[in-house]
Amino acid sequence: MNQKRKPLASFDEFRQIYFEQLAEDKSQMFNFFLQNNHVFQFINQEDVDQIVARQSLYMKRLGYTYLLTMVGTFVVDRFVLERHFKIQKYPKYRLGINLLKYVGYPLITYQLMKSYGCGDIEKFFVDQSEKYNFGYHHYNKGMDILERAYRVNKMDELIELGQEFDWSNVPEFKSKYSD
Repeated sequence: MNQKRKPLASFDEFRQIYFEQLAEDKSQMFNFFLQNNHVFQFINQEDVDQIVARQSLYMKRLGYTYLLTMVGTFVVDRFVLERHFKIQKYPKYRLGINLLKYVGYPLITYQLMKSYGCGDIEKFFVDQSEKYNFGYHHYNKGMDILERAYRVNKMDELIELGQEFDWSNVPEFKSKYSD
């Protein structure tokens, strides 16, 4: 998790830039709090476990769809069509035909699965986002936690340790953004 960050002119600049990006889309705001839940603890652990399990299921469904379509295309192309049907070969267009078969078809089925086969999982993510309904107040509360650690140059340590971070050496401060 040790990421090198670009030095900031001020934490206020960081706070404003980040909020402008997140405020455009509710799902990005929810994702921000989900990724940093080990620090903020705004989402209960049971919901986090369900979200991670559904995310894994989502990726498996899409991955298997893509892989099985590619394998199915190969089997049909090599074993069924070539052995049982005489199909005219087009040597000039071989690259285009193979790209269509082995990349195009799997991408089409991937998109179909994403649109129709994973609707229940996407609905779950939307429901979770609406359940927590993170907004400006939550964002400022989370940023105050990060800013408190940033003021004493311990933000990376906070991100790495999460709730186990030792706050005893970090002084309290009153933020101008939250009440």
